Amino acid sequence: MGLIKFKAPTSIRPTTAKNRLAIFNVLRGEITDWETINGLDLFAGSGALGLTALLEGAKQFTFIDNFSGSLESIKENANKFKQIDKCKIIKAHACKHQLDEQFDLIFADPPYNIMLKDLINLFNLIQKALLPSGIFVFEMASKRNSEIESLIIQNSDLEVLQKKNYGDTNIYFCTNQENTLTV
Repeated sequence: MGLIKFKAPTSIRPTTAKNRLAIFNVLRGEITDWETINGLDLFAGSGALGLTALLEGAKQFTFIDNFSGSLESIKENANKFKQIDKCKIIKAHACKHQLDEQFDLIFADPPYNIMLKDLINLFNLIQKALLPSGIFVFEMASKRNSEIESLIIQNSDLEVLQKKNYGDTNIYFCTNQENTLTV
């Protein structure tokens, strides 16, 4: 799948097309049965990550963002690509929303200036929301590398399988430690 353009509010920092392509190049090597994927896109922005997963064949995706402009962009993009029936769109703070289900694939691309307490809440949420065989893809400013890695190390259920650096962005591919996937 080539580079797809998604509408995004001007006030957000969406995942770049280059980074999105890199993420999905890794995921395509790991996910063989996209039709079974139930995913979650936190800090969803334009919805580009979750919608790309749906275009790959994912079963459904939940999008969470607290900015109304982002929610409108997600709806517009989902309609444009005829994926709206596979979308659950929730207006909420991604670090504080109580989830009542678990997911195979979780994306999180929070603002680079997110506070440490919110990051801790996010990782606690991921620990509960990620299925044992699930994959968590996390984007963060590369200047916060040591802070992020110490959070992941402290979270005994997550293991970094791969980290990619693209300029000022690090992309972490994590899974549960008992997961036997190799990225």
